[in-house]
Amino acid sequence: MISIEFEYGLDSEVQRVQNTLDDLKWLKENKYRYSLPVFQSEPEKVSNEEIQNSVKKEYSTVEFKIAEEAVRSAWEEKWTKIEKIQNTIIGADKLDHIKIVFTRYGTGGSYRIPNRIVINLQGKIPEYLIKTVIHECIHLMIENLILKNKVAHWHKERIVDLIMDREFESAFKMQNVPDFAKNIDSIFKEFYPDMISITEKASKLMSVI
Repeated sequence: MISIEFEYGLDSEVQRVQNTLDDLKWLKENKYRYSLPVFQSEPEKVSNEEIQNSVKKEYSTVEFKIAEEAVRSAWEEKWTKIEKIQNTIIGADKLDHIKIVFTRYGTGGSYRIPNRIVINLQGKIPEYLIKTVIHECIHLMIENLILKNKVAHWHKERIVDLIMDREFESAFKMQNVPDFAKNIDSIFKEFYPDMISITEKASKLMSVI
């Protein structure tokens, strides 16, 4: 079984806000949606003290506990499918334990190898959080190949969505990506589940974008 644990708290929220502020330029350039606490200063000029005070003012554990219960319940049903996916994908890293960090800030979801997933709860229905968990799990499975082959960001996102669409029979809506990222679709269709070949060929697409 792939086990899960959860993390949330004031210290975790403060760190998440700081990380988001550090990535602000990149987030804006890539047109990512993100959330931050209410500040008195401009985000680019906010002090550490103001970050801590703003987070503390907005913090409540109720939303996090509801989310944890929803994901735990859904995970009981989905983990075997996630395990099947990682055993199907050629070249995937194997997950045996996942740490899920809940937050109210930053982007909708993110990940950090080998096993850390961060989910922004703002605007999300608890019962639908499992989609984000699955999405980030697949990122973790293939990140070694993404980094090795220097696959472009939006190609990476498209590959993850294509895996989910295939394995879950179009049960989840795919995210909007730039049109150029969809030129990976034919490669995916031909070579899946050989992620080694897919990422190698995705790397070559970068030179013609």
